[in-house]
Amino acid sequence: MGELDNDSSLGTFRTTDLAMEQGAHRLERGTTFYNQNKELKTKNDWTFNWKMDTIKGVRHDYKEMSKSAIVWIKN
Repeated sequence: MGELDNDSSLGTFRTTDLAMEQGAHRLERGTTFYNQNKELKTKNDWTFNWKMDTIKGVRHDYKEMSKSAIVWIKN
């Protein structure tokens, strides 16, 4: 997730009531998604091997995020 991806005016951004419950911007929504799944893991005693990575200085920019994704793909 981009550390600065907190501007909901960039790109297409869903603003339905259900979507807004997930967070006011993409960074918050990504964090909510991660945390809710981590809670499900605990509740259901599931394996949870996810990692969350926040890319410093990156806004809603697919090119910059793609550069950082290469590190995850190589592993």
